[in-house]
Amino acid sequence: MTQLDAFERRLLAGLRTVVEEDARRPSAPPVAPARHRGPGAVAAAAAAAVGVAAVLVPTLHTEPAWAVSRDGSGTVEVQVNRIEDADGLERELAAVGVTADVTYVRDGHRCAPDRYPPLDTPGLAVSIGSDRSFRVTLPPGTVPADGVLVVAASFVVRPDEQHDDGSGRTGAVRVWVDVGVTTGTVGPCVTVPARD
Repeated sequence: MTQLDAFERRLLAGLRTVVEEDARRPSAPPVAPARHRGPGAVAAAAAAAVGVAAVLVPTLHTEPAWAVSRDGSGTVEVQVNRIEDADGLERELAAVGVTADVTYVRDGHRCAPDRYPPLDTPGLAVSIGSDRSFRVTLPPGTVPADGVLVVAASFVVRPDEQHDDGSGRTGAVRVWVDVGVTTGTVGPCVTVPARD
């Protein structure tokens, strides 16, 4: 899976805006075919080719930002491939019967602890992928009828380290994830710097 950096995400968002604006413009009336194919025809063909490339760029991600599924036993699986569209993920979880509070925190930060009283949930499982994705597994009964699944996540950049003996490690981006269940009130996410 290809991950985009902040510049590429902004560039892609701008490109999507241009494509959407172009799609809303009324189409031009049909033009009679030209009999002469001079340099202008070649330039028009090149411009058309660029237009096709612009339309294809928004499909860089082959995977959705997230996916929710329920199997025959009632286990709910939540796969988060990209940290985006928290409201959409909450709606999809509600569609499978799970009330959720999903918060995506700005890079390098996390929610301060103690924003909700957690329940003991021995069946709940969270796994983090090497590609900055994460998965939450909720066996039946993990989230009670009056309960809320709380999910908070962000990217944390680990700085480069260099030790006196010459060893060290290169900085990397990892995912910070907090997942829990509560029947109490979920407070707002007060962000604090994430520590490694």
